[in-house]
Amino acid sequence: MIERSDHDTGGPASAPRLLAAVAHARELFGRGDVADGDDAYRRAVALAEGDLRLRLELAADHLGHLMRLGALGPALERCDEYLARIGLGHLPLRVLRMEIRFAAGGHAGAAAEAAAIRTEFPPDGLGRDGNGRIHRVQGLAAADRGDLDLARGHLDKARALFSGARDPRGVAVIDRDLLLLDVLDGRDPGPGGALPAEPRAVQDHLLLVLALRRRLDYDDALLAVLRCTMRADLSPVLRWPVLRELTVLLGAVCRPEAAERLLPLLREAAAESSDPAGAAAELGALLSAGRTDGPVSARCVARIRHARRLIDATRLDEAERLLLGLRPQVRADREVSLWHLAAGELEFARSRFPLGRAPTVAGHLQEAAGHLHQAAVHAPASGPAEVRVRALRLLGHTYTRLGTPEADGRAVECWAEAHRLEERAAGLQPTGGLRAEVLQAVPDEHDERLRAAARTEETHGTKGVPAVVAAMEAARGTAVLGRIPLGGAGLVRDLPGPSDLGGAWRWARRLADSMPRDQLAWLVHSAPGHIHHAFLGRGLLQHTSVPCDRGELTRAIDLLGCCWSTPSALEECIGNGRFDERLEQVAEQIGLDVVIPRLPAGVRRIAVVAGGALSDVPFAAMTVSGRAEPLGLRFALSDLPCLSARLPLHLRSLQARGDSRLLVRPGGGGPGPATIAAGRDVLAGDGATPEALREALGLGRHRQVRIDGHDGPQEHGGHEDHDGLASADPVLELAPQGSEGHLRPDELQRMDLNGCGTLVLGACETGMARRIGRDERPGFVRAALSAGAASVIAARWAAPGAVTAPLLDRFERYARYLPRDVALQRAQRDVYERVLDVPDEPPALEHPARWACWTLYGDSGRQTDAGPVSRRLRARAMRGRDADRP
Repeated sequence: MIERSDHDTGGPASAPRLLAAVAHARELFGRGDVADGDDAYRRAVALAEGDLRLRLELAADHLGHLMRLGALGPALERCDEYLARIGLGHLPLRVLRMEIRFAAGGHAGAAAEAAAIRTEFPPDGLGRDGNGRIHRVQGLAAADRGDLDLARGHLDKARALFSGARDPRGVAVIDRDLLLLDVLDGRDPGPGGALPAEPRAVQDHLLLVLALRRRLDYDDALLAVLRCTMRADLSPVLRWPVLRELTVLLGAVCRPEAAERLLPLLREAAAESSDPAGAAAELGALLSAGRTDGPVSARCVARIRHARRLIDATRLDEAERLLLGLRPQVRADREVSLWHLAAGELEFARSRFPLGRAPTVAGHLQEAAGHLHQAAVHAPASGPAEVRVRALRLLGHTYTRLGTPEADGRAVECWAEAHRLEERAAGLQPTGGLRAEVLQAVPDEHDERLRAAARTEETHGTKGVPAVVAAMEAARGTAVLGRIPLGGAGLVRDLPGPSDLGGAWRWARRLADSMPRDQLAWLVHSAPGHIHHAFLGRGLLQHTSVPCDRGELTRAIDLLGCCWSTPSALEECIGNGRFDERLEQVAEQIGLDVVIPRLPAGVRRIAVVAGGALSDVPFAAMTVSGRAEPLGLRFALSDLPCLSARLPLHLRSLQARGDSRLLVRPGGGGPGPATIAAGRDVLAGDGATPEALREALGLGRHRQVRIDGHDGPQEHGGHEDHDGLASADPVLELAPQGSEGHLRPDELQRMDLNGCGTLVLGACETGMARRIGRDERPGFVRAALSAGAASVIAARWAAPGAVTAPLLDRFERYARYLPRDVALQRAQRDVYERVLDVPDEPPALEHPARWACWTLYGDSGRQTDAGPVSRRLRARAMRGRDADRP
């Protein structure tokens, strides 16, 4: 309680009135009522107008309450107001204004205030408390600039001053600041450490966000800063530091488009901050982090980073002089690692702009490799992985440019190790959403190889295209081919190295010459920033890249997948047009209108090689602008796990040609006369058990096998996988009903399908299954190929039951004289043109959602072993049968 002062000239009656006013203001503050408490305390301070000392004490108490409640905007406004009345010569209020400015995010302004105080007041007049508080602000401002050595020096002085003044609270505050420096320096502060368990004020939130960001816990950091933006006490003066931290985080998770949308709010917040000029300068730094002009800190690490900015600006001579001058100063592993990284970047840049001939380029590359290796070795294992990742990625590109076989292998190893480090960082995120976004935004070793190949294409023109195709092929099959043993010991891909242009040409020509004349392979690969398309066929080799955000593309594909999550959802999305709208969005991001018009006129068949999120894309359903007909009707499409699998699968198909068929139909009684006349063996009704299927396949005499599931919806228990993606354990429901009749992919894989050329899975969604990561599906398709089948026909989503059986019947008839992919295309066209006799015909039968789900996986060649004459007779009979239809 404030006692009456001898200097109170307001008379005896003024003391009780003043005490009551202060008590009322404190009560309002105690209830968290900042606005009314602030107003009440202003009136209380005005009552002490005749007593300067008492007025200053009340003003300091008023400001202290506002700061404790996080109301830094009103606190700064009141402080300026009191100083205007009292004068700038009052030291305690000046120190308070310095601290308020810093707490409100005006670090540059606070540091300037600290310097002004030291100039205007003698050191002895500041006292231990004042000197300690000034050293603290100067230290934290230095830490904010990245000068951690200077920051630690100021904080150590502040701690000594508070300790000498026997101020344990001040010492505890400095200890907490020193822990923050450990976080900034990449060290683990230990359990609890600098992380406030339950942030109370905005500053606690910002401290938590900063610490989480330095530990690469981006998910929690984003949640913390978003919670901070929703705080009721987030005054206009505090919006700047919060939005600034949000912008930095968005950059860390590779979301520049989201940061750009914040730009108007950032400018507004900077203008409202405690230090508009300083905030505007910081905003400029956020928008152009690579600036090379202006003052440079004396700190070694800061000067190394400045040298790296000079390298980015191709001011190589300046960067070299700076690095040579710094070399004797680097001692700690962190400094050594950064110095070698900058030196490696310098030598790599020299190799791109050489002054001499090829030997000079090779010399620069060798120097770069040595420095970058040292940077990776010396990068502290306990700190953030950015330096090591950058060094490994650039080292891989250095090896690629050296162009030797052993260097090619080292390049891929470097890129793979860099990606493992980033996967480890992404693994720190406690939820799958942001973890997936971080991994999609950073390149893996295959993306890096593709990037190097694309640069080769820029340098060598069309001679570099085979290297791009080889890089895209290397990205495919890494999680698949081990599960698809193609011929004895399995498939071994002998791919040319990233720098082997001659080997790439021979490899691509060998693959192209093995393709049918009317067919080509379409490779699609999604990389950070671009989606790459390559077409390979006889006399054809093209590569095109289209700008595309991989995260946005993945989200668009996931939204499209929601359309077929259930049969009812599919019907609803067809009816309201959402299926078409989302399909068009995916097609636009893929760049379909750019790549399809470039195809030669004679192409009729396309084997698609697409992985990752693209494996979910129903290319058959897509249309090109100006063409109403879907791609699946313009081209006979099929799906390949990778280019290298095409020839082994085709050789397997040649050994399994024939017309002998097996039908497995567990529901609804035995076969009818038409089925028997078709000359195929049948497992029907209660006899269609998994064990009976195993025995029939073991005979090895059925070249075509069709398994129809029960009519009606299939119920499977779903769960969420480690990527946060909905998944289900797929089953084919055979006889008897219940778990005894369930056929799972692993059980199918243990069966003998070596004599099977075509396996038709007539149950819904058999082409879909639980994922390995984002990419591959160990479902029935992969299981069947692993068990020996040459090709599989399966549905990507739940097809209408009334359409499924007639469509697959038509496929079987067309397959008696046509290649598999063309036979499926003809059957789908029959649905589109309403040629089929479909009971209970659904509306909009021609809509691709009714038929484009059916996909041919594997070999697209002929199933029948009939000769040309027999195939022509069969085609004539098929046309005659259709002509006789009413």
